[in-house]
Amino acid sequence: MSEQRFSPADLGIAAATVADLRGGDAKANAAVVREVLDGKPGPVRDAVLLNAAAGLVAFDTAADGPFLDRMKSAWLRAAESIDSGAAIRVLDTWVGLTQR
Repeated sequence: MSEQRFSPADLGIAAATVADLRGGDAKANAAVVREVLDGKPGPVRDAVLLNAAAGLVAFDTAADGPFLDRMKSAWLRAAESIDSGAAIRVLDTWVGLTQR
């Protein structure tokens, strides 16, 4: 494991303010999650994708290539999970299971 530093701008992510990312109460945050998983673009989606990409890169420690290339690839994988509807289907399944 090694420490890597980069700017989100390296991935084409626009700068966001704290206000852009600040949550609300549970109901408001649940609505934001649904919006992101439904494909709504914006700083919250960017933050979700950035964190997902970092998790994928950290998990796949055997991957070759420069860190930034691996982050870009992982970003695209995470975006595909949302854009294909796979992520919202998993959430809907979890919600359904908790309602039993």
